[in-house]
Amino acid sequence: MTALALTAATLNGCSETKPAGPTFPGDPYGPVTEPFPTNAHQVTLQEWNDAQSLPGFRRISPTTVQAEFDDATKVEAADDLTILEAEQRTGLTIAPPPPKLGDGVTLLDDGNVSVGVQLGQELTTFTTMGVAWSKHAVANALRTVGTQSNQLALYANIYAKLDPKTITSLGLLDPAIFKAHPDSVTVDKIASLNSTLAANLDAILAQFRTAGPPPILPSCGNDVGDGLAGDQARNRATCGFTASGIMSTLAFPMQGHLTCVKDQGERGTCGAFSTTSAIEAHVHQTYAVSTNLSEQHLYNMGTGQWYPRNLTDGIWPYSLLKNMEEEAWQLPPEGLWNYNPSISRYEHFVFGPPTDGSTSPTRSVGSLQNSCLRYSETCSDTVHQSQMLCLDGPDDRYCGYTVPEKNPERLGYRVTQHTQLWDPTQRDLSTRLLILATAVQQAPIAWSFLVTPEFQRAATGYVPYTIPTRNLGAHAVHLVGYVGNEQLALLLPKAPPASGGGYFIVKNSWTNCYGDGGYAYVPYDAVKVFTNDAVTLDDVR
Repeated sequence: MTALALTAATLNGCSETKPAGPTFPGDPYGPVTEPFPTNAHQVTLQEWNDAQSLPGFRRISPTTVQAEFDDATKVEAADDLTILEAEQRTGLTIAPPPPKLGDGVTLLDDGNVSVGVQLGQELTTFTTMGVAWSKHAVANALRTVGTQSNQLALYANIYAKLDPKTITSLGLLDPAIFKAHPDSVTVDKIASLNSTLAANLDAILAQFRTAGPPPILPSCGNDVGDGLAGDQARNRATCGFTASGIMSTLAFPMQGHLTCVKDQGERGTCGAFSTTSAIEAHVHQTYAVSTNLSEQHLYNMGTGQWYPRNLTDGIWPYSLLKNMEEEAWQLPPEGLWNYNPSISRYEHFVFGPPTDGSTSPTRSVGSLQNSCLRYSETCSDTVHQSQMLCLDGPDDRYCGYTVPEKNPERLGYRVTQHTQLWDPTQRDLSTRLLILATAVQQAPIAWSFLVTPEFQRAATGYVPYTIPTRNLGAHAVHLVGYVGNEQLALLLPKAPPASGGGYFIVKNSWTNCYGDGGYAYVPYDAVKVFTNDAVTLDDVR
């Protein structure tokens, strides 16, 4: 064929050049010769491209997993610096110590901790947060508690519950003045007013000690939005409140608003459980509606979208509340996405040799195997459990996650205000404000703290305080009330008095067989020493 004839043939569509094949993405999950990931959906190239355009789609590969751990290292370094600066400024020891292993306490591959807890005749394991999470809670408290807006919110919340006589006798100023003229007052002035409240704790509490009605014990029946009870997987009808416990003896302000105790299962989801419980209580407090909301959905948003991680469990209540507020995100009912306790889950990480001169081993994709065993809803072997999609190319496999649409009608409740209460540099002041927040403001509180062997073994609910020698990781619970030793002695003369003057009543997420029907009574001194942070939930819509 002459050059002229070749040109004409090309113009007529008879080119001998082969058409381009399909273009596959880079950064593979792994080779196609490996077993197809459990619970993943296999998709076509077109379906993959469509999924990538959806909000919240995220890739997963050895590169993204390594980046997840690298990002966590950077966050921990920033937290270390914040804590160090506070220690140098105050001369105090603020950094939380690492957990002490042994005696049924083991370190997991993601840096968190597995703790054995005796529930009746059964030894059950729960996940607590590793030292990096403890430091993150403390560092965030240091960054936020002293801001003008936070100090003003703390003050205004308690001031609003006081009578005019107390306001006058204590020389308190109306916070409306500060809100109307924010430049006319310093943060130190507002902080001094909070100190005045704390210093007059006993006088203020005296106004709120009334005989009150008989105790109202929470149950799991007939809540709006109930699902399949996955968040109550290991609750037992034989486990309940005892006659010697505070819950069945003392009526306190928040008691009638509480929903039943739940079970976080084998996952490190305490942040979602404590936050959800606090929101459920506030919903009843505000709207007189007893509801069951979806811990599964909240934890999915926290670890899948707001602070995305595939393999590292954990998120604290303040992070969840912050993003809920910023995005006006509504927490839907439990029945729209039932909790998966992942009772049979175990970690499976693969560590390779260091790359690029790093001293840390690289991580393969790995998985949290058996996460979805005996669970029929959207799930994957990850912490967030979003749906996994995989595309097979000629040689490599590509995988990612899509956000499940579980709440198209936007049902549920959203948080519009929360406040950081804890100052790690002023523990006694903060503990007193914590009492005022629960007894006077009557706010639901998400409390994070270092678990001690005494909390682990609180068979009757009462947690003794001893000189701190070790912790078993960090945990978050819903703090619901407070009782002083004098009132306790009148109601329960045989109850052990609390070190420091009284007990904080906390709702745990380790089933209703833990402690007293799922609750623990933590003494003042233990709260003062072991707290990482405490967040009040101020408004729900």
